[in-house]
Amino acid sequence: MLAWHIIVANRELRTARTQETSQPTRRIAGRGFIPHLLSFLAAVPLAATASTFLPVALCLLLPQLSVNIIVVVMMVMPLMWGFCAWWLLADAVPLRPLLVIGTSTAISAAIIYS
Repeated sequence: MLAWHIIVANRELRTARTQETSQPTRRIAGRGFIPHLLSFLAAVPLAATASTFLPVALCLLLPQLSVNIIVVVMMVMPLMWGFCAWWLLADAVPLRPLLVIGTSTAISAAIIYS
């Protein structure tokens, strides 16, 4: 209760703000729908496929039981998916991560299905 008395004693009265005239809104120039769609397609399906195939292929090359492979893939997949999506969206050269992730996915698929 003492705190409220101190707050009331030290308050500052503010004057009411006057209504400013509103400026017409300007449209911010940005990217269109197609670049956003391509970024989505690269970050979601491609990164998900890569994050699934690459750990499985690496685990198949190691002498482990199938149960251990499943556990390792389930632990690594979300981390790898996040890294791949971040790299695809953050790199200044958008073709570089697409080539690296696409090539590693193709090599991993060849290891898995051979």
